[in-house]
Amino acid sequence: MYRWRHLWRPLVAFGSALLTLSMFILLALWLAPTFADKWLANSGVTDWHIKVGQISAEQLVIDELQLTYQQDTTPSNTSDTHELTISDVVNYKLPSWLPTQIVINQLEVTVKNIDSVEQIVGGLRIDTREEPVITVSLKRPANATLEVSRHAQRISATLSHAIINAQFNYDAAKGDFDLNARALLTTEHVNRWSQGHVSQSLPVRVSVNGRLPATTPVSDPLALLRQVNADTKIQLDEQLAIKHPKLAATVLGSATFAVDSGILNHYRLDLSGLLTPTKDIPMELGDIDWQLQSSDRLAVDILMPSKALQKTRWPLVVNVNAGKNSDDIDNLSVKLNGSIRQQAGQFLAAEFPNTDIRYDRVQLPQFSEKQPKITTTEGYFNADIGFGGGKAELKLNNAFSSHLTTKMLSFDADIGNFNAIIDTSKPLSSSIDFSLNISDINVSKMLFADFNNIYDPVLSQRVSYNDRHATIDGDIVFGDGISVSHNTQIDENLQLSSTISANVASLAASSTQRRLKPVLSQFAPLLTLSNGNIQTQAVMHADLKTSDWGVTDGKLTIKDVDGIYDTLAIADLDIDTSFSLTPANLSLTQASLELGSIQQGFSIGPVAANFTAQIPLDNIAGSQVTLQQHRIKAFGGNITLPNQSYQLSQDLPIPIVFERLNLGELMRQYPTDKIAIDGEVSGTIPLRWNSEQLTVERGYVNAVAPGGKLQVDSSALRSAVGGNPSLQTLASVLENFYYQELASVIDYDENGDLTLGLELTGYNPAVENGRTVKLNITLQEDLPALIQGLQLSNSVSDVIRQRIQQRVN
Repeated sequence: MYRWRHLWRPLVAFGSALLTLSMFILLALWLAPTFADKWLANSGVTDWHIKVGQISAEQLVIDELQLTYQQDTTPSNTSDTHELTISDVVNYKLPSWLPTQIVINQLEVTVKNIDSVEQIVGGLRIDTREEPVITVSLKRPANATLEVSRHAQRISATLSHAIINAQFNYDAAKGDFDLNARALLTTEHVNRWSQGHVSQSLPVRVSVNGRLPATTPVSDPLALLRQVNADTKIQLDEQLAIKHPKLAATVLGSATFAVDSGILNHYRLDLSGLLTPTKDIPMELGDIDWQLQSSDRLAVDILMPSKALQKTRWPLVVNVNAGKNSDDIDNLSVKLNGSIRQQAGQFLAAEFPNTDIRYDRVQLPQFSEKQPKITTTEGYFNADIGFGGGKAELKLNNAFSSHLTTKMLSFDADIGNFNAIIDTSKPLSSSIDFSLNISDINVSKMLFADFNNIYDPVLSQRVSYNDRHATIDGDIVFGDGISVSHNTQIDENLQLSSTISANVASLAASSTQRRLKPVLSQFAPLLTLSNGNIQTQAVMHADLKTSDWGVTDGKLTIKDVDGIYDTLAIADLDIDTSFSLTPANLSLTQASLELGSIQQGFSIGPVAANFTAQIPLDNIAGSQVTLQQHRIKAFGGNITLPNQSYQLSQDLPIPIVFERLNLGELMRQYPTDKIAIDGEVSGTIPLRWNSEQLTVERGYVNAVAPGGKLQVDSSALRSAVGGNPSLQTLASVLENFYYQELASVIDYDENGDLTLGLELTGYNPAVENGRTVKLNITLQEDLPALIQGLQLSNSVSDVIRQRIQQRVN
C-alpha cells in the first residue's frame, strides 16, 4: 500500500500532462516551447520528448512521447483552495476543439524517486466524444490493457492481463461501485509458493460491492480510501489439489471482508475439502471431509493491513468427518470450536475447548501381527484440546464410554479423568494419565463358554505414561470373592515389570465355587476345593519386543484348604512357598506344607514338610522334589522317608520307615467286627517308584515289645474245618491270642496285589494252659479294591463315593 500511495500522484500528473501536451501540439505555432517546459515542470515532468505523426481535426497521432517524472517530496504550497474530487473527474468536460481521437503509439515514462516503478512503456488512445473512452496498452512493467469509459455519471474500467481480468463500475450519482476480477496464478508460481506440493494453476475470483462518495478528493489516496465502505469476497474458482508424501488434499473456499470508512472491521474465512492419507498408517482413515470457518471483528486500517497481525487471538471452527471408503471407521465426526493465538505472524497456540468427537465404529490400529484386532463402537467424548509450544494437550470433560470387540472377546470400557500432553516433535516423550474401567466382558465360546455370567469381572485401572515410561495400577475383581491387584511398569526399552497380588477370600463361598468350577473342569477335572483361602503375590517381568517373560519373588499362601483329588481327600492344608516361573519351569523354594489329614481308604495325618521343587511345565512327571525335613503322623505312630532329592521321572527306591504304628488305630479304620488287635509295630518298607506306579519287595514290620492281643471271631472257621482237631484248636487260640512277637514280610506288585506274610508267637491262656504257639499266616489282597472298599465304607464325601461307584460299575 505504501508503494501504491506514491504511484497515485504521478498517475494523476501523467493524465494532466498528456492533456496539456495534446493542447500544446495544437497551439505550438502560437505558444513557445519554454512555456510548455515551465507548465509541465509544475506537474513533476522534468524532461520530455515528442514526435508527432499526424494532426487533423479528427485525429491527433503521436508516434513517440517520452517523459521523465520526478516526484516532488516537498509539501505543496499551492494557494488553490479547491480540491479535485471524484465528481470533478466524472463531470469534467473535454474542450470541444480537441480532436475526436488522440493516439500515442509509443509512450515511455521514466519515473524517479519511486521505488515500485522505474519505467512505464505502452500506448494510449483517447476518444473524446460525448462518452469518452481511454484505452491504455502497457508493455512495461507488465503486459496489460486498461480501458476506461464514461457514460453520463457512470465510470467503467476494464483491465485485461495474462494473470488478472477485472471490471470496475462506479456510479457518481449514487456513490456506489462494484469490482469483479478473476486472477489466474500460474502453475509455476503456485508450485514455487507451495514448495512443490501443488502442480496446477490457481484461479481466484474477487468481487467488491461498496460505496464511495463522489465528493471525495482524489489528490490524496489516503483520504480517498478512508471514505470507502465495501464488502469484499475472494474465492477459489476451482478445487486446489495438494499432494504431500503423507496425504493428498483438495481445498475450496472463500474469504469475505467488510470495510467501513476505510477500516477493515470484519472478516470471514470459509474453507472445505477432502483429505486422503497416502502414506501407510496402522489405521485406514479413508476419505476425510473437513470444513474450516473463522470470523471476527478486526478494526484495522485498510492502508495498514499488516496491523491485523496485532490481533493475537483468531477464532476457528473446524468440522471433520471420516469413514468414507474406509474398512476401519464408520461415521467419525470431530467438531472443534476455539481459537488460534499468534504474535507478529508466528503461531503461538491453538485452543479448542469442548470439542465433540463421535463415532459409530472404529477399528483400532495394529502395531504388530501378534496384536489382536480391537473394534470400538458407539463412542462419544467431549474434550478440551490445545496446541502450543511444540505440545498438544487433551483433557476429557466427560467419562468416555465405548464397547470394544475382538475376535475372542468383547467388553465395555469407561475412560475418565483423561489428561494428555503430547510432545509433537517427540511423541514418545509425552505424558498421559487416565482411569480405565472394564466390565461386561464376554469371551468367545471357543475360548471359554459363558465367561461373563460365571466370573462377572470388573477391571479398575489407573494408567499413566510419562517420557517413555508407563505405569498401570489397579484391581481386577471377580464378584465378591476373588480379586487381583497389580502395579505394572513399562520402560523405554519395552521391558515390563508387574507386581501382582491375588486373593481368594473363601473357597467355601458359593460364588467362588461357581467361578472355580469351569477352571478346574478344564485344567484339573479331578480336583475340587471346598474350604480355605488363597493369597499370592509375585513380580512378573516381560520383554514386550520378544515376548520373553518370567515371574520372580513369588509368594503363595494357602490356608485351611479342604479338597479332593480323584479319590484322595485332604483336610486343613496350609502351604507357604516362594516361587518363580518361566515359560518352561516352575520353581518352588522355601516351601512349607502342613496337612491336617490325608485320606484314601485309611486316614493319615497330621503331615508337615519343608521342601523345594523344580517342575518342568511341559513334563510335570519329570519334576524334581527335594525333601528337607518332614513329620508324618499315622495310626498313632510316625512315618519317615529320606530327606533327599527325588527325580520323579526316574526309578526311585524310597525306604519308608514306620515307627510304633498302633494296630488298634489301624483296625479302627478297617470296617469289620470280626477282628480286633492292639499293640504297636515298627519296620521298613522299600518302596520303589518308576514314574507310573509303586511296588514293594521284601518290606518288613515287627511288633514292639511287649506285643499285643489279637481277637478273631472264629465261628466261620469252626464251621469250615468241621471235626479237624488241630484247626479247631487254632480257632480257639485266635479267639484271644496274646502275642509277644509279630514279624511280617510285605510285597506289593505292579498288578496291585499285596502279599503279607505274618509270623506270630504267643498264647491263649484258656487253651492248653497257655502253651506258646507259633502261627505262620499268608494273606493276599487286591489292594486297590481293598482301598475302594474302605473308601465306600469310610468316606464322608459323596464325590469320592460317586467316583468309586462309577469305576466299579
